[in-house]
Amino acid sequence: MYNEIIDTEILKRLQDKFCVMAGIYAMCLDHEGNVLAQMSGEQTDRERLLSVVSKEQLYSLYSRVAGSSLEEQAVEDTENEAVKYAAVCIKDQDRPVITWLVCAVLSDQSSEEDRDFVLGFARRTTLQRFNLALDLLRETSRQIVCHKVSVESAWVESRHSRYSWEETEVMLRRMEATTEMVQVLDSDAPAEEVMLTVLGIVGRFLRIDNAYLCRVEQEDSDTMDVVAEWCADGVLSSFDQTRNQPRPAYLYRDKPLVISSSSGREGYEGDMKKAGFTALAAMHVAMKDKASIYACFGVKGHNRNWDLTEIKFLNDSVKVLQNIFMKRVWQNSLEGFYAALEEMLSNVGSSIYVRDRQSGRILFFNRSLRDEFGKELEQDELSDIFESGIPNGQDSGTLVIYMESRCRWYDLFYKNMNWVDGSEVLMCSIYDVTEKKMYQRKIERQAP
Repeated sequence: MYNEIIDTEILKRLQDKFCVMAGIYAMCLDHEGNVLAQMSGEQTDRERLLSVVSKEQLYSLYSRVAGSSLEEQAVEDTENEAVKYAAVCIKDQDRPVITWLVCAVLSDQSSEEDRDFVLGFARRTTLQRFNLALDLLRETSRQIVCHKVSVESAWVESRHSRYSWEETEVMLRRMEATTEMVQVLDSDAPAEEVMLTVLGIVGRFLRIDNAYLCRVEQEDSDTMDVVAEWCADGVLSSFDQTRNQPRPAYLYRDKPLVISSSSGREGYEGDMKKAGFTALAAMHVAMKDKASIYACFGVKGHNRNWDLTEIKFLNDSVKVLQNIFMKRVWQNSLEGFYAALEEMLSNVGSSIYVRDRQSGRILFFNRSLRDEFGKELEQDELSDIFESGIPNGQDSGTLVIYMESRCRWYDLFYKNMNWVDGSEVLMCSIYDVTEKKMYQRKIERQAP
């Protein structure tokens, strides 16, 4: 099925245009590692890249990402500091569908000795643009693959739609949780208070029992300090004090650790039992100093098997926490803050924009909105299309919108909220459900 849903000619055209725009080199592999689209760029450039990044290195990174249940994207350094390579794997139910192998020549990372080497390439970029390009490539490809898989699967599925009310409710709750995190990102409150708020948002959304952040001064330290801890109602804290607590075995990893109630706990059974956890997720919050920050999310008293969407939400939440740390320690620029904000809202999986309710001006939109509704955004038509049916006095809800000019259906999730600068805004999240509508009708017509 995966081979059938990929149109290689369209894929190659999109790849070439995207690589030219982003100043990168990329190739695409199918679910078995076969080449769907050869490496983009001029032959001389490709040969020079392969002198720094071998095919064995590229395929080794592909195997690592395609075979991981948690890692979808990875970036690696080379012996030449101006060259990096990455793998972006798009999966369906933990199975790889397509994988992008990407190489970049960085104009802002080169030394004087490498300057001639860098200038010899037709395509060059910066580290920040490279990371943004990878994020955009991942999100765009994920949406396309999800759409294609859904269309293909609709013919063999029963009448029960994957857009059931329960799933819609989860999407609404996730949007509300994301909205709450947006509101605290630029808060002037003490860092501990902001971090506790974020932990509470995550804990309530995932309906877990305990979440905490801890700081480890040295990599080999066997003690830690608890920076912030959130407990659900009726749940006792895991610590009798915040300083010099024993460091559990599950907080010695740089990579995420996710343990479900039904999975093995080799090496962690004792510490989990001591904390009262039946399931946990522990993640490293990357910092640039010697100290390490870890985020732990635990379930007590009942069984829990984590699903992929929950793990992705945790990853996004950890990025928010990382941004809070970075902002407090280094006082990141506003540009950096909005880059983190855009990345977080792009991971929601829909087109999002935020409008100032008083001035009517659009304050923010994510990449998906810009890519999908660029013309309507430029001509200021979004309000007429999506907001005209919102009932007066209703703070949040959902609507089904038919866009006649495109002959497409959309689910609109809307919410009135306060933006990071305190202004009252309307946030709109838009999901394309045209294929769902079309196949629902086909299934209904085929029903006896």
